[in-house]
Amino acid sequence: REAGAPGDATFALRDSAGVLTFAGQMIARYPAAPRATGSLRILEALHAARGDSLAPGDEALAAEVDRLRGRGELAAARLARAASAKPEAGLHLRRARLLRDLRRFPEALAAVSAAAKVSESSRDLVDGLLERARIHRGWAEVSAGAVTTSLEISSAGNWGEEQAAFRAYAEAAKLEPPGATETSWERARFQEERGAWKAARTDYARVAAGAGDRSDPAALRAGLMSLAAAEPAAALRWFSRGESEASRFWH
Repeated sequence: REAGAPGDATFALRDSAGVLTFAGQMIARYPAAPRATGSLRILEALHAARGDSLAPGDEALAAEVDRLRGRGELAAARLARAASAKPEAGLHLRRARLLRDLRRFPEALAAVSAAAKVSESSRDLVDGLLERARIHRGWAEVSAGAVTTSLEISSAGNWGEEQAAFRAYAEAAKLEPPGATETSWERARFQEERGAWKAARTDYARVAAGAGDRSDPAALRAGLMSLAAAEPAAALRWFSRGESEASRFWH
């Protein structure tokens, strides 16, 4: 029978089910693999031939393939479609992180707000608030590094974003379960970047009081913050608590 006959088309459509499965598994399990891009093209072509488009879950998987290949704009567009079809906090937050990396800060904040509306747990809300803080921090860094004709305007904008980040951290800290230290650690690093040594030490102390993997690094950094604040006695007390080689060096 000649190619293109009805029987061939029926066979091709029936056989495409197996190809769809294989291509879907490829982008799900190995998004960084060289063949993932080709599998994604096949997946989209087969869906187009059937007159439909990728399901939200497949769009989210495809976004990761694009992201890993530096196609951030395409990835963001895919996540927007996925989140629109299947509103989930996780999808909105993935898009927010990607938009932050692309320095599309207003859209990133809108994605965080969309995530908050469909959050189903306090963990979702904390993740959203932490991402909001990161967005404001990124915006502040870009504002600080931008060349402007008015230093006063640039400084005011930078200060406003920093304060917005601190507000988000404060809200996240209220929602975190007892013993959680992620917010304190991130806020401490932010304070350290700003040269607020004592404020950073306060948050590092909270982390050091816990039993997590960051307890020892936090004690070290609390000691370093004490040195920066010209409080050597306090620094020695913090270094004595650490078990790392760095803590022993300073002590």
